[in-house]
Amino acid sequence: MSEHKFVVGQRVLFLPDWFIDPTTEGQYTVVRLFPKEGHLPRYRIKSEQDGHERMVLEDRLDGLLGPATAKRSFPPLRGGKRSG
Repeated sequence: MSEHKFVVGQRVLFLPDWFIDPTTEGQYTVVRLFPKEGHLPRYRIKSEQDGHERMVLEDRLDGLLGPATAKRSFPPLRGGKRSG
């Protein structure tokens, strides 16, 4: 099972831990999952405002309601049980 809290296609709120520009914070969409860095999963996210992409650690993200088409990184349940 994936150790990522968020899935590809899910909308998230990015809360940077550094000040670059007030427009950095905001709503993004997860576009790719990456392996952990230390103990935190990494994500490629894309801004819904300007299309800019960023690589971020999971602790900088908060979940929003996402589209029903969000892709999970593990197989769907079959008969109420997970295979494997």
